[in-house]
Amino acid sequence: MNEMFPLNTGITELRSLIKLAKDNGNSIVLSKVAEETKKGIDVLLPLVDACRMLGLCSVSEGSIHLTEYGVNLTAGNMRNELSRQLAKTEPFKHVLEIVGLQKRITTGKLADLLSGAGITLYTEKSVDAELLKTLLLKWAVRLRMLSYDTNTDTWSIPTKPAK
Repeated sequence: MNEMFPLNTGITELRSLIKLAKDNGNSIVLSKVAEETKKGIDVLLPLVDACRMLGLCSVSEGSIHLTEYGVNLTAGNMRNELSRQLAKTEPFKHVLEIVGLQKRITTGKLADLLSGAGITLYTEKSVDAELLKTLLLKWAVRLRMLSYDTNTDTWSIPTKPAK
């Protein structure tokens, strides 16, 4: 099974981590990140995992090293680049496939289909659906990979505006 994208991470925190590394010559010791951000290791490790999974950094000997991809990430290209990388990671990869096929799908049904494919975020079904919703709102909706209708609790692929 593929590695699962970490929960409790967000784009704003990821941008801050990348900026901190860039400000320190594209490499920074984790203890310095903890000191400067005043975040505990329980918050930083999932964030570093997200950064690594998106191909933005590598981690070795207690330090974060930005990859060429991470160094070249800018505010102008961030949405497109993160969307491209996120679409390769679970659960986003399967979510995009399912939503693309279903056109509109509720959070519960989406969580059920993911569970059937062996992709779960938590052992309890109702909690799994809520964690999935939170993760998708934080990343996929913010990056405009998915649309979410709060009235019907349904997900869809956003339509591209006409040019």
